[in-house]
Amino acid sequence: MAALSGWQTPSRAEADKSWWDERLASLVEYRAAGNDWPRHKAFVTGLEHDLGVWLHFQRAKLHRGEPDESKV
Repeated sequence: MAALSGWQTPSRAEADKSWWDERLASLVEYRAAGNDWPRHKAFVTGLEHDLGVWLHFQRAKLHRGEPDESKV
Protein backbone atom coordinates (compact mmCIF):
# COMPACT_ATOMS: atom_id res chain seq x y z
CA MET A 1 0.00 0.00 0.00
CA ALA A 2 2.88 2.37 0.64
CA ALA A 3 3.63 2.35 -3.10
CA LEU A 4 0.22 3.88 -3.85
CA SER A 5 0.29 7.63 -3.60
CA GLY A 6 -2.45 9.48 -1.80
CA TRP A 7 -3.96 6.57 0.11
CA GLN A 8 -2.74 7.74 3.48
CA THR A 9 -4.48 10.66 5.10
CA PRO A 10 -3.19 12.69 8.03
CA SER A 11 -4.13 11.42 11.45
CA ARG A 12 -7.05 13.03 13.20
CA ALA A 13 -4.69 14.84 15.58
CA GLU A 14 -2.64 16.22 12.67
CA ALA A 15 -5.76 17.34 10.82
CA ASP A 16 -7.15 19.01 13.97
CA LYS A 17 -3.88 20.83 14.62
CA SER A 18 -3.72 21.97 11.01
CA TRP A 19 -7.32 23.27 11.16
CA TRP A 20 -6.63 25.02 14.50
CA ASP A 21 -3.49 26.67 13.07
CA GLU A 22 -5.45 27.81 9.99
CA ARG A 23 -8.18 29.35 12.17
CA LEU A 24 -5.59 31.15 14.29
CA ALA A 25 -3.87 32.51 11.18
CA SER A 26 -7.25 33.68 9.83
CA LEU A 27 -7.99 35.42 13.12
CA VAL A 28 -4.60 37.16 13.10
CA GLU A 29 -5.16 38.30 9.51
CA TYR A 30 -8.71 39.46 10.36
CA ARG A 31 -7.47 41.56 13.29
CA ALA A 32 -4.49 42.91 11.32
CA ALA A 33 -6.94 44.23 8.73
CA GLY A 34 -8.24 46.60 11.41
CA ASN A 35 -11.31 44.62 12.42
CA ASP A 36 -12.51 44.36 15.99
CA TRP A 37 -12.73 40.96 17.69
CA PRO A 38 -15.16 38.79 15.69
CA ARG A 39 -18.64 38.20 17.09
CA HIS A 40 -20.46 34.90 17.12
CA LYS A 41 -24.07 36.02 17.41
CA ALA A 42 -26.67 34.78 14.93
CA PHE A 43 -27.04 38.14 13.15
CA VAL A 44 -23.38 38.08 12.11
CA THR A 45 -22.51 36.14 8.94
CA GLY A 46 -19.51 35.07 6.92
CA LEU A 47 -15.93 35.06 8.11
CA GLU A 48 -16.67 37.17 11.18
CA HIS A 49 -19.24 34.64 12.38
CA ASP A 50 -17.00 31.64 11.64
CA LEU A 51 -14.07 33.16 13.50
CA GLY A 52 -16.34 34.39 16.30
CA VAL A 53 -17.73 30.90 16.90
CA TRP A 54 -14.23 29.41 16.86
CA LEU A 55 -12.95 32.07 19.25
CA HIS A 56 -15.96 31.61 21.55
CA PHE A 57 -15.17 27.88 21.87
CA GLN A 58 -11.47 28.59 22.44
CA ARG A 59 -12.33 30.97 25.29
CA ALA A 60 -14.69 28.40 26.82
CA LYS A 61 -11.99 25.71 26.63
CA LEU A 62 -9.51 28.10 28.24
CA HIS A 63 -11.96 28.81 31.04
CA ARG A 64 -12.28 25.05 31.66
CA GLY A 65 -8.50 24.59 31.49
CA GLU A 66 -8.67 22.30 28.45
CA PRO A 67 -6.29 23.64 25.77
CA ASP A 68 -2.66 22.50 25.60
CA GLU A 69 -0.03 24.91 26.73
CA SER A 70 1.03 25.56 23.12
CA LYS A 71 -2.45 26.91 22.30
CA VAL A 72 -2.67 29.18 25.31
